[in-house]
Amino acid sequence: MKIRTKLKLNTWISVGTFIIMLAVLAWSLFDSSRTYRDLELIDELREVATERVMLRDDYLLHREERAKIQWQTKSETFRGLLDMADARFAHIEDKALLKEARKAFEATFNSFSEVLDKHKRGEHAADKTLDFTDAEARLINQVFLKAYILSDNIAQLDETARKRAKAARERMVLIIALFIVGVVVAVIFNTTFIGILLRRKIAALAAGVDIIGRGNLDYRIEVTGNDELSDLARASNEMADRLKKSYTSVENLRHEIVERTRAEQKLSKTNRLLAVISQINQIVIRTREQNKLFAEACRIAVEYGKFRMAWIGLIDEQDKMIKPVVWNGFEEGYLTKIKKISADDIPEGRSPTSRAIRDGKYFYCNDIANDPIMAPWREEALQRGYRSSIALPIILQNRVIGAFTIYDADPFFFNEKEINLLNEVAGDINYALKTMEIEKKQRQVEDEIKRLNEELEGRVIERTAELSAKTAELERINKVFVDRELRMRELKARIAELESSNS
Repeated sequence: MKIRTKLKLNTWISVGTFIIMLAVLAWSLFDSSRTYRDLELIDELREVATERVMLRDDYLLHREERAKIQWQTKSETFRGLLDMADARFAHIEDKALLKEARKAFEATFNSFSEVLDKHKRGEHAADKTLDFTDAEARLINQVFLKAYILSDNIAQLDETARKRAKAARERMVLIIALFIVGVVVAVIFNTTFIGILLRRKIAALAAGVDIIGRGNLDYRIEVTGNDELSDLARASNEMADRLKKSYTSVENLRHEIVERTRAEQKLSKTNRLLAVISQINQIVIRTREQNKLFAEACRIAVEYGKFRMAWIGLIDEQDKMIKPVVWNGFEEGYLTKIKKISADDIPEGRSPTSRAIRDGKYFYCNDIANDPIMAPWREEALQRGYRSSIALPIILQNRVIGAFTIYDADPFFFNEKEINLLNEVAGDINYALKTMEIEKKQRQVEDEIKRLNEELEGRVIERTAELSAKTAELERINKVFVDRELRMRELKARIAELESSNS
């Protein structure tokens, strides 16, 4: 049988037993509570019965109406308590005692009520307080006798109820004790069962796996049974067989692990650089500002490329020093140090950054701890965990204007594959700078065209105004000529008239 099946079966048995014990305990508590409620009801019966007796005696002594009315009220209360007890008590002997008590109660109630009625009629007839007659005295004696019987029945009922309450209490204590013992036994049993079921096999399995794990592939774990641990032991033995067939020695296994680790490291390096290229390409598409492009490139190199530090420096044409423009991943102390990098061929100008700027191609140092070209910066670099570095030239309009420098925490990080990928990153940045420059010139040309268009439009407006003025002047002159022509015609007509009149 499988361990899982055994554990499930054991769990269900334990849960079932616990539920049964809990149900028995609940029943015991309920039964004990019920018996105590019965005792409370009997105590109430005794109290009401005692009050009835006191009220009866009070009336017999003083003949007051108040005592009679209270006695009748208490009698009704007592009758209701008897009904309640009859409905609640289920034992045969209790039923018999209650029946006798009810008979005694009804007898006392009827007899005393008859005494009260006769005595009341006599008082009305004589209009004074009368003594009890012999017949009434006999009825009163019967009332006393039945009252004693009623008290005795209630006392017997109380005694049996208290016995049952005591038995219920003892039974409840016994059941609680059994419940606690049962829980403890169940816990001990389950612990022992699981220990017997699993301890030896787990110890043998753990010892065998440890031996196989230490390199003893000839060791085999002893297998007994058909449960999960036995299946696991068989699987461990099969694994040892496969390992023994796959590797001829522990050294070969270690060599394989080393090779796999190196392959994973190479793949990790490649993935890091591919992530940098992917992010840089997105920045190139979105960004149209040089400083923002440089800042994002440094951020991406540190965040996605997992490099320790990245910075971009541009050449100051006045003092030939390489000024850091943006950076990411290093402290102010090292920033102060790299501000002293020169573009000239001097000790402070032989770093990968300076060489990349002078030669116009990448330059790297894979061993900062021992390479002499890094002497001016070695101490600060090693303190900050920089072990290898590469610088990539930044080119604009076929002219090197600066370098993109990256530091890594691993020595000998940069090889041909990584350098080619980083060259692609630098190419993307240079392409973005070229595109920005072209767009800048296009904007300048567009601004110049816009300015010329605005100037030409102004001139056209001015010439148009001048032509409009000249046209108006010509119209005025033409009007003057027309007026003169009309006047000449009028003069000629008048001269003709004068000549015709003279002739």
